[in-house]
Amino acid sequence: MARGTGLARRCPLRVLPLFALVTAVGVLTGCATAPTSGAAQPLPGNNGQAQAFVQPLPPPGPGPATQWTPNDVVLGFLHASASFALDPEAARRYLAPGVSWDPNPSNVLIVSQLSIRTVRCPLKVAPGCPQAKKIGILANPVASIRGSGQYSVESGTISLSFGLAMVNGGWRISSLPNSHLLLLFESDFRQVFQAKSLYFFASVPLNEQDLVPDPVFVPLQANSNATSTVVADELVRGLLTAPDTSWLSGAVSTAFPRGTALLQPVTVSSNLTVTVNLGGAAARASGKQIGRMYAQLRQTLTMPSYSQPIADSLVLEINGRVRRGTKSRGMGVPDLRGKPPSTLYYATDEQVREVPTGGGTPSAPVPWLTTSSNITALAVSPDGSHVAAAVPDGSGCAIAVDPALPKDVGGSLVTWTNRSGPCTSLSWDDSGDLWATSGSQVWVTQQRGVGTQSVPLPTLPGKNAKADYRVLSLQIAPDGVRAAMLVSGPAGNQLLLAAVTYFDGSPSFGPAVPVGTDLPSPGPVALAWYTPYYLAVLDGSQIYQVPLTGGQSTLLSLPPTTAATSITSSGNALALGTTVGRPRVWINTSPASGGNWRLEYPYVPKRELVLGTAGPVYPG
Repeated sequence: MARGTGLARRCPLRVLPLFALVTAVGVLTGCATAPTSGAAQPLPGNNGQAQAFVQPLPPPGPGPATQWTPNDVVLGFLHASASFALDPEAARRYLAPGVSWDPNPSNVLIVSQLSIRTVRCPLKVAPGCPQAKKIGILANPVASIRGSGQYSVESGTISLSFGLAMVNGGWRISSLPNSHLLLLFESDFRQVFQAKSLYFFASVPLNEQDLVPDPVFVPLQANSNATSTVVADELVRGLLTAPDTSWLSGAVSTAFPRGTALLQPVTVSSNLTVTVNLGGAAARASGKQIGRMYAQLRQTLTMPSYSQPIADSLVLEINGRVRRGTKSRGMGVPDLRGKPPSTLYYATDEQVREVPTGGGTPSAPVPWLTTSSNITALAVSPDGSHVAAAVPDGSGCAIAVDPALPKDVGGSLVTWTNRSGPCTSLSWDDSGDLWATSGSQVWVTQQRGVGTQSVPLPTLPGKNAKADYRVLSLQIAPDGVRAAMLVSGPAGNQLLLAAVTYFDGSPSFGPAVPVGTDLPSPGPVALAWYTPYYLAVLDGSQIYQVPLTGGQSTLLSLPPTTAATSITSSGNALALGTTVGRPRVWINTSPASGGNWRLEYPYVPKRELVLGTAGPVYPG
């Protein structure tokens, strides 16, 4: 594989082992996703020349010492490093003759800003440092792709040391902190890397046909057909083994049998047909298993996720022979809930009502679900046929479940006794399991007869790994593997992702990773799954689309009111609920295309109803 390409999963993620990984300088702590907001910051105290380095890549080469200070040269080199794949000579222009710089895109340190710590001269150099000097820099790391192959958000500060020498009347870098380290500002990282997805099969017992996306990063400058071929080759190699260091580790599997070989590099033709030739253990695979391999390849190479696909069509060969009629029906990424417009449910006057598909007058209260307490959480099964609602019950909560459900799910009332207070959220997954949160506890009632059990909270990343936190909302993705959480802790409200794994039928969470770390104050107050790749997050007076890569969040829609406290999604449609002041339910069936919000509730009742704190919900 040529230099300038590489593939890295988001935190914790595995880098495909085609490069010799080199340990990054400094001590980095914590692990999360990589927010990609902000801009390159100039070194303080310089002559202002560094401001020019925010121009399109690559920047100009360094000038004479009368115009470029050593500080400017270091900053220019870091910005020019972003051209490593397309124009590596742009950065080498800042180096003194004989200095080696061979950056590895699998060994990356991403920083938000730099500051000068020390400037000193070697003892044997004349006063005034006319010939050489050292610059010590403190860097604030944002993320890294480093030795173990993990892509991690970092915290704290690290120390970097650059040597500089006078060459032909201008300062040039004579020594680097690490000749194989690719040091990038986070703004430059956005310009030269993009997110794609590898797809693996869910390990959930009843969802084994579902494909789960695992985000990876590839160089954005890889836009030629030849480089696309190299990227496609890397993507295919990434599918051969299930992720063992990703946050999805243990929750997904690959259909490629151990010992599968890629017999020749993957090719992408001029008509965007990608050809993959497998051998080894793949030659002994059954037709069913080959169909599952084909499904992973097709989804990874020919379907869009965070960016456009590598190719339009796929040809799979086994030992050089084209496999035709490969069966992969029913395998893919599950849809997000129903297709809008979908029936919307909400709680009023301790009762549950529904808005018919397409809008209209809400139904009469669901007769079996009339309670004497405020409904604090509400959920509807993915097929829209069953409803569950939670109400306070002493120090815990009671959950009323549609009696039409199987008896081993609960039938009428499931009481969870705890000291964490009322339930704050309910979520039904596609396996028929009902998840609930109450304070610092998560519970699940399984349809498969295991019963109701407590599920320990996932471990937080970084220094606050053992910090106490409360789960305000837990939403399970349709694949049953990925769980999105809104938690409240010492750092305020934050968004987390965790994978659900099963052992002897009992679920547990893997390590949690943050997303949406770039959201502005006051922070997230509600979340919903929007697509397989994004969350819809209500943050104060705005609704953001938050990618699961940990990348930059984007504004999705402006809510019709600043009093919204809940959000729900049916795949494309969004609904908001307000419980502060006068209660309202608002619906937008096309927020991504700038659709308008309409007031769905209240209709014209005989008396004003009061919304429960649960907020409206779509099925799922």
